[in-house]
Amino acid sequence: MITYKGNTTPKVGDDEWYELSATTLPEDTEIHWRLFREVDGEWIKVDFEDIGRKIRLEFSQKALGERFLLRAYTAKGERLTLEGLEIIPSKGEAKITDLLIRDSSKKATKETYGFGEQITVCVKAIDMQGEEVTLQIWDKKVGTEAPKEVPLWEGKGKIPLKGVLWFENITLMDVTAMFLGKEKNYYLTLSIDGKIIDAKKNTPLKLKGFQVNKPSLGISPVLVGTPDRDFSLKSEEERTIEYTIELFDHKNNPIAKLKDTDDIYYQEKFKITVKPDRKIEKKVLFLNIKDSKGERIANNLEAKWEEKTERFECNFIFPLSAYNEKDEEYVEEYKTVNNKLKKFELDIEDTLKIKNGNGEKENKYIIIPFTYKRNYEELIGRRSALLSNKSCEDHYIENGEYKSISSVVDDFIKELNDNSGNFNNFVAKKATELWKAAVADSHKSNKYSNIDDRSLYWARIKMQVALKRHPAFKNDIDHNKNKIKEGSKLEKIIRIFEKNSRNYKISFSEAGNKKRVLVTGFDPFSLNNNIYRSNPSGVCALAFNKTIIGDYFIQTCIFPVRYEDFDQGCVEEVVSDLIAKKEVDFIISLSLNGSWYHFDIERFAAKNRGGGQDNMNIGIYKENDKSRFKNNEIIGKEFYETTLPVNKIITDEIASHFDVKKQVFFYDQSYESTTGVEKSVPKKISDILGEKTILDEEDIKVANIHNKNENCIDITPEGKSIRGSGGNYLSNEIFYRIARVRDKNFSNIKTGHIHIANPKEDAYIPDLLKITIRLFDREEIIEEIKKMLERCFTK
Repeated sequence: MITYKGNTTPKVGDDEWYELSATTLPEDTEIHWRLFREVDGEWIKVDFEDIGRKIRLEFSQKALGERFLLRAYTAKGERLTLEGLEIIPSKGEAKITDLLIRDSSKKATKETYGFGEQITVCVKAIDMQGEEVTLQIWDKKVGTEAPKEVPLWEGKGKIPLKGVLWFENITLMDVTAMFLGKEKNYYLTLSIDGKIIDAKKNTPLKLKGFQVNKPSLGISPVLVGTPDRDFSLKSEEERTIEYTIELFDHKNNPIAKLKDTDDIYYQEKFKITVKPDRKIEKKVLFLNIKDSKGERIANNLEAKWEEKTERFECNFIFPLSAYNEKDEEYVEEYKTVNNKLKKFELDIEDTLKIKNGNGEKENKYIIIPFTYKRNYEELIGRRSALLSNKSCEDHYIENGEYKSISSVVDDFIKELNDNSGNFNNFVAKKATELWKAAVADSHKSNKYSNIDDRSLYWARIKMQVALKRHPAFKNDIDHNKNKIKEGSKLEKIIRIFEKNSRNYKISFSEAGNKKRVLVTGFDPFSLNNNIYRSNPSGVCALAFNKTIIGDYFIQTCIFPVRYEDFDQGCVEEVVSDLIAKKEVDFIISLSLNGSWYHFDIERFAAKNRGGGQDNMNIGIYKENDKSRFKNNEIIGKEFYETTLPVNKIITDEIASHFDVKKQVFFYDQSYESTTGVEKSVPKKISDILGEKTILDEEDIKVANIHNKNENCIDITPEGKSIRGSGGNYLSNEIFYRIARVRDKNFSNIKTGHIHIANPKEDAYIPDLLKITIRLFDREEIIEEIKKMLERCFTK
């Protein structure tokens, strides 16, 4: 039998002797030795060959961490034996010897890399195993102490026994520099306990242009503590050992196989156990996990032998970045499905056999994790933005003028992933920061036209999705219906988030002796038809928050366009105490005026809910899911009226000099009930104009009627309401609910609803040669609402 003698982990700089001893080989057999180095998964012969039964090898510092294969042959080329070698540091002064920048293959070094390109960084050290080092990337040179600024990228890792630590999948982006073709310099530092290692300070990294990468799971950083093994060196006896894999949750309960998945949530820590069918001498097995396309998310994961359980064990977490939510698809009955859930293959050292649940032998074990699937409203935001490689959600979050909201979202997701239990205070704090950031950004703008409510809207969506995908809430969701369970911890936390991110907790503590006004807006809606839509009422809420007009202090909040939130009393939650405790003088709700290009003061609010589609696709029409739609469950009158000072908003002078091209506000006194036809005196301006943006001479003639600023008709007491002056959607309902609370408390505060003209960007003008009605841009809308408030507040 031929045997092999020699150290398989030679140290840098040490002489090592390798020899064959064999009882079957004649003494005069000529032995040829050849050395191979692994390059991109293949063994490439290096410039070394020696003859003799015993040879000497010495490896330089450049070989540290590399893999070699030493083979012995007869003179006729018959292979006698082979052995894998891994080069480790020699004993000596503890130090970092190399800080090397490589491409994603870990092999090639380039003078300049591309923005978006995956970069790997190799740290080589002597006698520092177990020492934690921090790699940081900066956009300017730093001194021996880390600056107070946050680095562009940071990763931590411990130097392994072999002395080679890898940081993988590092990407940097600078959109401006990328598109301008500018070269940009960055600098790498290594530090221990906050002290930068002077010898490797400010290692330069140059980036220019854009590098398209093979799709990556975005795990950053991946710390590879051990190089790949050459498992072809295992003995045949070892190869025939069969292994059984079992998965356990954090409470050490076996993880069940569900209908389509394993009961494993992305981001949830679980334990992998490997049981051999016989006792073996190994103390560590190396596991690999990859998706069906071969992309590895775990390479040489160390499963260590546990004497108590007689199994190899290790913990693992499927990163959420490995989940592809682009495969989510909305279906009827409020369901979102993902029929392309990723199947991950777990193997043991590439070749060792695994017994599956049916007793069959394979070389892989399939794991299918899952997570929360976005609901209808959340899913719309994943549509791609025009002229961008981002989703609309990310486009509006990241493209905000001041980046404040983007920072809040990023910090929330990062800190959420590190949070293990104290969610209430954390969520309340971060949701409040989100609202304040949106308001602050709005008030920084020199022009009202720069204020945008979409960053806040989509940030709220993204943060709530992140909450629902936290493993702590896996059992708080009905995953078949994509719905949070009633009374669950998650439901309470989402309500905390909504309350704080929408500013439901109205406070007039800063009002002093000023009179107090609450102005409310709405989220964008009908996004299934136009994903880019804003809602000027929400823009107004951001613009006027904590502002002072005359002797009045204004507070604001923004409501969702969702029936179920209204059913749960979100409006009453905000206004009931304010009205009952006489803490407010005005409550004015704002909303978008549908297809109309003018402002309406609505006289009548109707009890009836019409059933138009909300942001959750709840409604009564053919294309909607209807099972969750409710109507007429509120107790109250069929109609309530506005108490806003209409004669101040539409002055006598304005009313007596009507001009459809100059008129801004109209008093809509229309309503409809089951007792007869629609009542409307005078005729509604929308009836005159229809959805026209262009008027001919006859239209102008018909439209020049007297515009009333006083009540002209009485409400019919009999019958059921069908619609109010502003219709029967949620804009009518918020008006109704506020007026109902006012009436219940016998309050004389001023309440009412204003429908805001469609902004100019939503208008369509096919022929500019004819006379057109007035169109308003965002800045003009806010100015008109401000003027309206000033007229309201005049004595």
